[in-house]
Amino acid sequence: MQATVIVDDLEEVFAVVAREGGRTLDGPNEVPTGRNVTVLHPGGAVIEYVQFDAAKVEAQSVR
Repeated sequence: MQATVIVDDLEEVFAVVAREGGRTLDGPNEVPTGRNVTVLHPGGAVIEYVQFDAAKVEAQSVR
């Protein structure tokens, strides 16, 4: 993985990936802070996208 990007909506990421010819390598997955997906971009970059869930993030910080 080359980078992690925080996004507002993973559905928007899926739309761009489909339109631009990328490929989903992993996910979407439920993670302790929300959801994530790992994408292979046409140019070869592997990027993780994370959509935070405020309630999950808050629950993690309370521990």
